[in-house]
Amino acid sequence: MKSPINFLTAIIWYLRKYNGGEFCTLPHVIELMQTDYDNLFTLLRTEKEIEVLINPFVSTYLNDVMEQLEGQIASAKISMARLSSPQLYFVLSGNDFTIDINSPIEPKIVCMGNNP
Repeated sequence: MKSPINFLTAIIWYLRKYNGGEFCTLPHVIELMQTDYDNLFTLLRTEKEIEVLINPFVSTYLNDVMEQLEGQIASAKISMARLSSPQLYFVLSGNDFTIDINSPIEPKIVCMGNNP
């Protein structure tokens, strides 16, 4: 099930490229994922580097196969929505940390877990 991963990756890459990565934070990722598809896909299609990641979603959307599109994206949206809270947004939206985990200058490790 790669669709949720590709969708999340596309959102992160878009935010990393947009405005120098200023909005590349977990809260921004979560909120951008919730945007209606018309606006979201229009926005994501402006970044050529992620075209290969979003192409299956855009094609499904343009062909009006909404049930399939929701199935592809729902896992990512539901999982990330669980992290939505004012306290977490406050901690993760400052400029002291970005989710640019591939930075050669400031590499990071992302560790997420839950209690089943």
